[in-house]
Amino acid sequence: MTMRATVQTHVGLFRRGATGYVSKESGPDVLVGAVRRVADRCLFIDPALVEAMFFAPAACERDPRKILSRREFEVLQLLARGYSLTDISRSLNLSIKTVSTHKTRFMQKLQLGSGADVIRFAMKNGIVQDDAGQYR
Repeated sequence: MTMRATVQTHVGLFRRGATGYVSKESGPDVLVGAVRRVADRCLFIDPALVEAMFFAPAACERDPRKILSRREFEVLQLLARGYSLTDISRSLNLSIKTVSTHKTRFMQKLQLGSGADVIRFAMKNGIVQDDAGQYR
C-alpha cells in the first residue's frame, strides 16, 4: 500500500485486524522496527503515515488546481456539473476506464469518499463552471 491511500483506508485496515502498517517507501530500519513491535503484540504505524495524517494540510485546505493533474481536475469539474462517466469519456475522447481512474485518483488525493463529497468539495472551492465559463 502507498501513502496515496486515504485516511479512511488506513483506519479500515486496523479496524479489520491489521496490527501494523509500513509504506513501501519506508526504509529497512522502519520495517525492522515494525516487525519487532508487532511481534511484541503492539501496534505499529509508519511515522510517515502519522505525519501525513496529522500534520499535512487537510485536502480542503489545499488548492485542487495545484495537487490534481489537468485531467483529474477536468473530470472533477464535469462530475460536479452532473456529467456521467460515459458523458465525460465522450466529451474528453477518453475511455471510460481512463475517466474512472482519474476519478479514483482525485478522490484519493482530495480524501473524498462519495459523489456527494465531490459536489460539496467543488462548490466549496468554487471549481464548478457554468455554461458561460464562470466559476460558481
